[in-house]
Amino acid sequence: LPPPRNLHRASSLAATRHLRYDTEHGAVFCKSRSRDAHAEAVFEAEAAALRALRAATLACDEIRVPLPLGTGATTFGGGYLLTEWIDMSPLALSHSHSHSRAHSHTHSHAHEDGAVAAGSALSPESHAHARVAAALGRGLAQLHSVPPPPACQNSFGFTHDTFLGGVRQPNAWEETFCDFFVKRRLRVGLDAADAAIQ
Repeated sequence: LPPPRNLHRASSLAATRHLRYDTEHGAVFCKSRSRDAHAEAVFEAEAAALRALRAATLACDEIRVPLPLGTGATTFGGGYLLTEWIDMSPLALSHSHSHSRAHSHTHSHAHEDGAVAAGSALSPESHAHARVAAALGRGLAQLHSVPPPPACQNSFGFTHDTFLGGVRQPNAWEETFCDFFVKRRLRVGLDAADAAIQ
């Protein structure tokens, strides 16, 4: 393989690196962390979450969730996650003046229902970004309307524990959201804070 392209300059040995590998079968995306005892478990949980999201978005044509290709341990006590490569671009408006121009036209383009049509004030590129943002909103709405799989109905949790920084977040199943939030989030956070000040 040719050397990977580093997409993000790591600030420390424990920082997450974002790499692109160009293979004979196409590009792949790699996240890796070195010298991190939790890294392999973190990426295993992330891969599981991606698989769950992909399953939930099979009928959604607005969102594409990257396919996880594998996880594993690195030589220096860390871990990595490989996914398919997806070409992306930022949603931010490229012309800073477009917003101010659109704002200045708000009153003259207001409809009776209160909606604003400021299309003439936005650049073509800004229109493209707006369409993508709208598609993302529709996709997220579709995602949150998908019913849970039968095994997860009437219960709250996940198949893998996840992490918030270096704090493991247990996701054992609970029958109510209140029980899950208190036992698996609040209590864990309080215990971690207590341990940090001991």
